[in-house]
Amino acid sequence: ALALLVIFGVLFLVVLFEFQPEEERPTARVADGNYGAIVADLLAQGDPAQGDALMEKYTCVVCHRLGVETQIAPSLVGINERAAERRPPMSAAEYIYESIVHPTEYVVEGYPASMLQDFGERIPDQELGSIIAYLLTPDAH
Repeated sequence: ALALLVIFGVLFLVVLFEFQPEEERPTARVADGNYGAIVADLLAQGDPAQGDALMEKYTCVVCHRLGVETQIAPSLVGINERAAERRPPMSAAEYIYESIVHPTEYVVEGYPASMLQDFGERIPDQELGSIIAYLLTPDAH
């Protein structure tokens, strides 16, 4: 347990010190009704084949793979099916977008609101589109 804590701490510090803001992206809230257009644009730029590597690059795997057993974050296995049911009337893609860009808007029951709040600024549009496209595939894990 101590080793995992040290690993998480080191990864957090690496991510924190490597942060370089990209150009600002619109950060629509659910009430704005703009997620659909934003997500469609992101998916048009994205490549799901790059998604797994990007999940590693942005350390998503630390919590969504390694931290699953310790209840840090939910597993991504089957997210393509669960995502459409999480926040009706949102589509699966809109839910995944919101979960990355506005992670505290909805927190899955049983998990803490522990996701970093700056992924919306740190991840370039093309990479964000690739991550969302990847998570919509049955291969996402």
